[in-house]
Amino acid sequence: MINDFFNLILRISLCTILFGAGPIAFGKEFDFQKRTPPQNLGLKSGEKIQFRCVTDPPTTSLLAVTSEDEVIIGIHHAFGTEYMPIYRGITTPHDIPYIEGKGKVLMQMGFHGEVRWAKDDCKVYGPGLYVCYNGKPGKLGDLAFEYASFYTTVNETKFEEYTFRSLSMNLEVKVDKEYYTIPMDFNQYDVNSDECPF
Repeated sequence: MINDFFNLILRISLCTILFGAGPIAFGKEFDFQKRTPPQNLGLKSGEKIQFRCVTDPPTTSLLAVTSEDEVIIGIHHAFGTEYMPIYRGITTPHDIPYIEGKGKVLMQMGFHGEVRWAKDDCKVYGPGLYVCYNGKPGKLGDLAFEYASFYTTVNETKFEEYTFRSLSMNLEVKVDKEYYTIPMDFNQYDVNSDECPF
């Protein structure tokens, strides 16, 4: 059984190396960038996406406000774009040129900027769980983008008798037909604001 599993992993790895296949999920190729937005988007009456997540000391901060007709997400890099997060996940030496390329593109956004969505393109799934799709073309500093989306995940990590909660925020922009994600994780113990929705 274990040998079958390792043989499958080896075959997937060889396909990826030889043919450039994308990530495999249960035998199917899964394109993360082509996921279909939910059909039932739209904030309910009185519903808001509102938060302020700032680490202590400040690094990359995110805040959101909901106005009468739109949701605005602001992002601020306290120490500049040289220190902003641009990648989440396991990193291998093979990934470094790809990550450097992403960094060169995203560094054009400057210290801070904001992205806007119509309220009808956002949804609240629960405390800290938000999505916004179909962001209009715009600019973050000198970085012109064609499309933007935003989504969060709420995570729980258990270690011995301890439980840690964290909030992952992801701002995704499409630039020259390529997708770039700015991922930021906020831990309940390193956030200096009670306005971050854990």
